[in-house]
Amino acid sequence: MELVKAGLKLDFTEAMSPWLDLRGLFRAAQDDPGAEVQGQPLVTVNTDRRQRVVLQVKSFSVEQEGTAAHPASPDAALSVVERIAAATPLEEVRSRRFDMMFIDPFELPFQELVSEMKSSIFVQGGLIDRATDIAVSLDERIGESDTNHMQIGPMSPPQLNAQFLAISRDDLPEQFLFIGIGRSWTTPVSFSLDSLIGDFHAFAEWAPARAADLAGIVRR
Repeated sequence: MELVKAGLKLDFTEAMSPWLDLRGLFRAAQDDPGAEVQGQPLVTVNTDRRQRVVLQVKSFSVEQEGTAAHPASPDAALSVVERIAAATPLEEVRSRRFDMMFIDPFELPFQELVSEMKSSIFVQGGLIDRATDIAVSLDERIGESDTNHMQIGPMSPPQLNAQFLAISRDDLPEQFLFIGIGRSWTTPVSFSLDSLIGDFHAFAEWAPARAADLAGIVRR
């Protein structure tokens, strides 16, 4: 099983510092104390590091991709957060989410992999029997504001490249099981780089085991 992507997203209660300054100018110009800054996300893609960063008024996300030779590194994603935290003050985090995406190569042709997915997870019936592709998304509440997110399904390289990767790959297997593992929190907390790093490392230890469990259900 290969980790193809790791990332995190932080949503803040208030606009980040650069946008706060812009908002002050915007409100003064419009003479409207309730005016809010609107703008398109600022997206940066570093192809050498295989990193994609999306900056918005009240949030940012970091996505670290990998290759077969060099799987995605959670620490590489965290290093971007460290640089952002050093560049601008980060205040209350309204919600946060971590994600890791895996692929598990299958020797079976794609449609046989679809059949394996059907027989291992679904009760056979008319709608399921006629399906030519299939995927499952599950949420698992683990606390008042904590949720695990799981996605599993057969996939081929064009779909992974188009839907999930910012930097296309040509070294992917012909077909594979895609497994996405996420965890989100919606309780507001003060931003702490040390706490974020600790939580992300704990998630990065847990997610591969959960992904292997899901893959094992299909491989039975």
